[in-house]
Amino acid sequence: MQFLKKLFGKKEEPESTVTIECAGSLEWDAESDYWVGTHSGTTISVAYDGLSKPNEDLARFVTQTIGQQNFLENTVSEIKSVARAQYPENRHPEIEELRAKDVVFQDPNFILIQFFGPEDHEPFWFAEIHGSKIFVGCDT
Repeated sequence: MQFLKKLFGKKEEPESTVTIECAGSLEWDAESDYWVGTHSGTTISVAYDGLSKPNEDLARFVTQTIGQQNFLENTVSEIKSVARAQYPENRHPEIEELRAKDVVFQDPNFILIQFFGPEDHEPFWFAEIHGSKIFVGCDT
């Protein structure tokens, strides 16, 4: 029923603040269409899918993911490994300096991690995590 509501129904007004276990309090950001908060110094964003708050599956995925010990550190380490294998050696020092700026939970089993350049809203590296697969890109 929820699927049909999302497909054919009118979108609900997003709640201004939602709380997700492990992620804490997230504020609605109309510009990005995400609920946004901070976890351990990193921006956490949760996608809007037409419901007033994140659906249960996505909220559970966020909780389980962030609740994993050293999730971000381990994930960034894996991303760097994939990037080093994918990009030439002259890019490796740049890859080693990558720091996650935004972890975007799009839907269960899809996370986008953005790494920003010198200008705050200029992403130049990103990683898409689809289940257990990691895809790394560079936008220079």
